[in-house]
Amino acid sequence: MSSPHLTILGGGIAGLSVAYFARKQKLPHTLYEAEGRVGGNCITLTHGEFGFDSGAHRFHDKIPQITQELQRLFGEDLRPIFRPSKFFDERGFVDCPASPLNLLRTLGPSVVTRIGVEVALSRLRPARPWASFEDYAVNRYGPTMARRFLLNFTEKIWGIPCSRLAPYVAAKRFKEFSPVALATQFLRARTAGAERLAAGYYYPEGGIGAIAMRLGNHGGEESVRTGSMITGLDHDTKRIRRVEINGRESVAVEEVVSTIPLDDMVGNMRPPPPRDILEAAGRLRFRSVLLVAFFLDRASVTEAATLYFADPSFSITRVYEPRNRNERMSPLGKTSLVAEIPCDPGDATASLADDALIRRARQELVRSGLMDDADVRGACVHRMHHAYPVLGLSLQEEAQKLLRFVGGFVNLKIIGRNAAYQYLWMHELMAAARDLVARYVSQADREA
Repeated sequence: MSSPHLTILGGGIAGLSVAYFARKQKLPHTLYEAEGRVGGNCITLTHGEFGFDSGAHRFHDKIPQITQELQRLFGEDLRPIFRPSKFFDERGFVDCPASPLNLLRTLGPSVVTRIGVEVALSRLRPARPWASFEDYAVNRYGPTMARRFLLNFTEKIWGIPCSRLAPYVAAKRFKEFSPVALATQFLRARTAGAERLAAGYYYPEGGIGAIAMRLGNHGGEESVRTGSMITGLDHDTKRIRRVEINGRESVAVEEVVSTIPLDDMVGNMRPPPPRDILEAAGRLRFRSVLLVAFFLDRASVTEAATLYFADPSFSITRVYEPRNRNERMSPLGKTSLVAEIPCDPGDATASLADDALIRRARQELVRSGLMDDADVRGACVHRMHHAYPVLGLSLQEEAQKLLRFVGGFVNLKIIGRNAAYQYLWMHELMAAARDLVARYVSQADREA
């Protein structure tokens, strides 16, 4: 039997990775992307002579085979980053790796002592299952550090109380974002070297969007169709038979790999799924992120790769300086800062006009001490929808219900952050795509 033709829905990193590995394995494929360009929410934008990414993206060196794959794509244009992050506190920025003097200066002796006692007591408690992220954070780190760093930041990111957030999030994004981890890094740095501990990720020449472009180019440009929105998925309850493009073109399919948001995919099925499935899809939530970029008449702001803001009085959650990832992101003698503001679609923040968002972010950055009004030479806003799924406990139950339903279609596979309703990093998306393509190849070999 000949190899199956893969119809890939969505041209973000997940979909492009499937196309890339399919091309390597000589599997025929076609990728459909609704936008006029590929990359999804992982792109590099330009404003005059400045460049900035759609978020503080980094490629983590966690899966050696995937890192090597990217190194083969980029060669010397993929470089390791040796810059630490910093965490904003009301008394200053906490370094990472940390030093005892920095911790004492930013948190104060009484707070550091209280945190130390609470963490020590938490280690004496018997281990037990965690019911929520709040349960995890308080029981592992104590109430002071949990609220000051982990819980406040997490609630800003996902927009729901941590008591309703899945505990596994702790093992993903926030496990290393605590003063205990920072202090541990400092102690280890005596022998391991602070630079090595502060690295752990790669960044490509040309910005993070270059990864999408390289994957797309090597996945076969002739197989990528941009400006092609999926408007229908025709099925017979067992297989997806055809996909509709832009409401007017119907294409027969063999194997379908969907990376589009789970609720959108289910909502496009024809005939419609059962009522309870559609209702579950309607309850899923995805956060948006508003990027506010400021272009500054100064050479540098900070040495940090990323700055994190847990303080609930700030609407911004992360700030990064693009030239700290690649100096070509700013013209000589100039720099920029990009602030991230999470929001829900249609809420008060999302409804703000660009100039109002710029004013808010500008005031907060000036208040933090990162920039002065006199330095600002321009600003712009970039809005990202479906930035990531809201990993609430009840919402994950709804997502699992939907995934069980779509799992009943024998020729439909789901991959990607918004499609699988999981918080996934770039290296994990590429690894999942590689493994999925390998399964297609293995199946084709067995049927040959």
